[in-house]
Amino acid sequence: MPNSSITTRSVVGSIVSPFVMPLVRLQQTARSYDMASLRADSMAGLTVSFVAVPQAMAYALIAGVPAQYGLYTIIIQCIVGTVFGAHPLLSPGPINTQSLLTASIVSALVAPGNPEMFLSLVLALTLIKGVVQILMSEVRLGQLVKFVSTPVIIGFTAGAAMLIAAGQISNFFGFDAPRIEGTWPGIVGIVQRMLPHIAEGISMPAIFIGGFALAVVIGSRKLSKLIPGPLIAVLASAGVVFVLGLTHDEHLTLFAPIEAALPGVLVPHIDLHVFDQLIVGATALALLGMLEAYSIGRAITAKRGGTISANDELFSQGVINLISSFFMCIPGSGSFSRSALNEFSGAKTCFSGLANAVFVLLIVLLIKDVVPYIPKTAIAAVLFVVAYGLIDFKFVAKVYRANKFDFMVFIATFLATLFLPLAYAVFVGVGINIALYLRTTAQLRMHEIIHHPDTDQFHERPYEDDPSSKDIVFMQLDGDLYFALADELHVRLGEMGRSAAKVLVLRIKRTHSIDSSAMNVIEQFVTDMHRQGKHVLFTGVQPGIYQTMKGYGLVKLVGEENVFKASNQTFNASHMAMRHARELIEIGSEEGLVTADAGYGKWSYNI
Repeated sequence: MPNSSITTRSVVGSIVSPFVMPLVRLQQTARSYDMASLRADSMAGLTVSFVAVPQAMAYALIAGVPAQYGLYTIIIQCIVGTVFGAHPLLSPGPINTQSLLTASIVSALVAPGNPEMFLSLVLALTLIKGVVQILMSEVRLGQLVKFVSTPVIIGFTAGAAMLIAAGQISNFFGFDAPRIEGTWPGIVGIVQRMLPHIAEGISMPAIFIGGFALAVVIGSRKLSKLIPGPLIAVLASAGVVFVLGLTHDEHLTLFAPIEAALPGVLVPHIDLHVFDQLIVGATALALLGMLEAYSIGRAITAKRGGTISANDELFSQGVINLISSFFMCIPGSGSFSRSALNEFSGAKTCFSGLANAVFVLLIVLLIKDVVPYIPKTAIAAVLFVVAYGLIDFKFVAKVYRANKFDFMVFIATFLATLFLPLAYAVFVGVGINIALYLRTTAQLRMHEIIHHPDTDQFHERPYEDDPSSKDIVFMQLDGDLYFALADELHVRLGEMGRSAAKVLVLRIKRTHSIDSSAMNVIEQFVTDMHRQGKHVLFTGVQPGIYQTMKGYGLVKLVGEENVFKASNQTFNASHMAMRHARELIEIGSEEGLVTADAGYGKWSYNI
């Protein structure tokens, strides 16, 4: 009964602890908070808010929902992130790739012309994504970041940039391209929606205002990173629309009025008929969000020092999305541009996120009456610049010159993002990385160790079978031995078993795990060697590997005296193993079984 009580407490503790620790961190930050930190965080929050407002509106447009929901998301997620954020300077909220993926997922589930259902599923997706991220963190799936290489991230981001830019062409040029049923996914579907409507007429006012906004954004970026070019461009474009009286231009699409600056409380409705598809989409969003948030946190940590845990980041993103889903928020994640600007602007603590939320709310209250004059062509111009910035041309050029395989991984992910449903493209990227990992690890690294007696130095070389001259073969196995290597291990060991060698010494100091498949191959090999009157010795055996071998019965099969554990002195266990190998050769020679010859030409195995 006491053991059961302890187990229950430990389980409850493991569930509650991730929710409590952020509160403890927040309390510690608040205790040491001073006026200098307040000034720094307030200035950073104000600076980021100038970028956050047009971004939130733009990313809501990408997600296919009214602008106010993007603004709600930036406000609420920054507030929740202040409490539960794993990294104090990471700025959560709507981001381009999450919004693009959200629109891709929900568009496949809702018929065109049903915006209420579309919005309902988007909000439900936020809730499900949050739950999925929390569950993934509980089973330590944050480690999945190890299986996603930079070429895949760059490939997906570049593909998403192309989709974002292509999706805004109609808004920029002032013609309508509504969703229609039966279109292909990705870039092909965007072209299908646009082609029938281009002939209806391109709006010159839209092109003029869009070009003006584009010039303002690009010009401000060249002058200073701190100039809020997107916000200036959007507000100036609204001023042009108002002054020129273009509010009724049929080719100039404007934003709908913001009904309320703050969201109400709303429990998301989950449609069970499409729940399985929402789960798949939410998982893709969770994986992508984890990669983005972890990458941003790692970049900031590299500048400021400290550590970051992928699992902690996954949990915090899950809590942020879960809580914000009840306040009419769309799926969000960490924003690289806003987080980098937050750090660049001198933010000190997590309270910079709270300051950001407050200033965004104030700006929304100030410009609420201006929103109906904001043309979508101006937001399209902002998104063109955002899309261009998402493509890392320098990295692509480096990979092309240096590693053709990585370049092919980039191309495959890029094309999958362009032409497949976006949720599948995320899984394609992860699948490519796992395949890449298996390709790298599923190569048996096995070398012969040679000793130079005159210099007492060692070197490794590929194994060269010479049955006429070697009685002892000393081999080095590198890396973990698992099922993918079992067949090759069987072949390589079999070759040595059929050679003239009477003793095989296997050094496994660089091996940290052996699974049952590899263990079974080794067991069969040792048994076969014993049938031939030969011996197998293991040296450099780490404690964990020794316990695995002992539990499998391999230590008993080989013989305790033939297993030499690793020591702190380099090659000490190998010296002992080779002495024992020569003793076995001498014993065999006396019994008339083998001819004692532990040399190999001018080389000696005195290791």
